Amino acid sequence: MAISGEDQGHDHQSRSNTPTPPPTTSPLSINRLLALHPRERLLVHPLCWTDRQLDLLGCRIHSHYEEADSAGADENAGATSSKSDRLAAFLAERLNFQLHHEELADTIAQLLRPLGGCISIELNRRVNLYFNRRSRASIRFRHLSVSIRRPVPEIITLACLDYGGAMLERESYFKPPSNPRYTDWEGLRRSYTLAKLHTPADPQRDPLLVALAIALAQKDRRHAAQPLSPNSSFTVRILATGDGRPKPVNLYVAYVKASFLDRLDFPSQNPAVSSGLDIDHWHIPAEPFQTLPQRVCQTLKPDGYRKTHLKNLSESLGKAGKKRKRDVASDRRTSTLKRT
Repeated sequence: MAISGEDQGHDHQSRSNTPTPPPTTSPLSINRLLALHPRERLLVHPLCWTDRQLDLLGCRIHSHYEEADSAGADENAGATSSKSDRLAAFLAERLNFQLHHEELADTIAQLLRPLGGCISIELNRRVNLYFNRRSRASIRFRHLSVSIRRPVPEIITLACLDYGGAMLERESYFKPPSNPRYTDWEGLRRSYTLAKLHTPADPQRDPLLVALAIALAQKDRRHAAQPLSPNSSFTVRILATGDGRPKPVNLYVAYVKASFLDRLDFPSQNPAVSSGLDIDHWHIPAEPFQTLPQRVCQTLKPDGYRKTHLKNLSESLGKAGKKRKRDVASDRRTSTLKRT
């Protein structure tokens, strides 16, 4: 839900003095909300969204800060190898610095290796955000899919974002047009103020993530084979690196109802039922790096990963360890025969 760049209206997009609108007894249409809260400026680019837009739309992020169950990872603590050590060193290097498009996709792909599937990556994919059945803005992200064959064929799709990259894109959005003849110092000062004003207080609750989830759900609905009922829903997964050193990994799973998308497609109609957007968020600390891929996969597939994929990973590590022992024993026997 956004408009084109000519109506950016950055100056009044503050989260400072405008109170949060109280909850209403009956759901209201988008146009009615715009009339009741004109200063909230709901129709702006997603890079300009703040928690005010999320409140008006009824978007809620439920955070889970407890660490993922690492019991399965602890079972493999003794089966470490030089390959896992190299992967830990690779993650430690990547998650301590700014990630470019290729580096972000490659890092996420390495984190999902324990799933044991075929991973495909698209570095520069865009999805359009619709309002009143018209495209209003485009959001760029990295698309990643994992094709799992065993025990049950499954394809997991994820949108990937980096918090640092999102901040650079937000700063670029507010930056004034460059002019080779002179430097617009006033425009630069204004862009710096606006970028700071629209920087989320909590990086893990960046409104851009919510806008991306809505746009991806709209895309899935447009490509649905047949019309769906208002009670149907779309599941969207987003994997994002957070702020800090080392960068934590955040998994977002949004359950977008068709009734919520109807509010955006038909902004003048009052929804029949109260329709918001609920997003589950899991915060996964980067350290220890040795168990980070297992913890990410456990969070992504809590039902099937620990029982199947982790068992297969343990068996492969065990077989590799037994093979190394056989090779060492064979070398010792060979050297003994040569000496005799």
